[in-house]
Amino acid sequence: MGIRRFIIKILQVILGIIFLYAGLKKVWEGDLFYHTLLSTPYLESQVFAEWGSIGIPVVEILTGLFLLLFTRRMIGVLFSFGLMLLYTAYLVILLFFGDGIPCTCRTVLPFLGWYGHLYFTLSCLVLTLLLLRLRKI
Repeated sequence: MGIRRFIIKILQVILGIIFLYAGLKKVWEGDLFYHTLLSTPYLESQVFAEWGSIGIPVVEILTGLFLLLFTRRMIGVLFSFGLMLLYTAYLVILLFFGDGIPCTCRTVLPFLGWYGHLYFTLSCLVLTLLLLRLRKI
């Protein structure tokens, strides 16, 4: 196996584990995630909280499974890129253009805080871009 293929596999495993962890953690703490969505600035609608508390973890789990298990891993890579782009954009809007910083993120990475979460999301976005580049997309 060449170094390029090895790096692709490692990046897919890292991102797959991150998405599986995030999705399963949100399912495990479903009530907390629902209430976090309900009180999130700019998205504070009950309809979004109800659909998002189900849909977001499902998409994250499927993304992780596509990256780790299925033969169509490119679907997982594209979903990973889209999700990371959305998460990063939302965090940038919250932190730099919002009226104030919301409460601490308690669902996925509670020890990071909002700026740490932004740096983590940006790092994952860079990893996904690297993965896309290595796969020559």
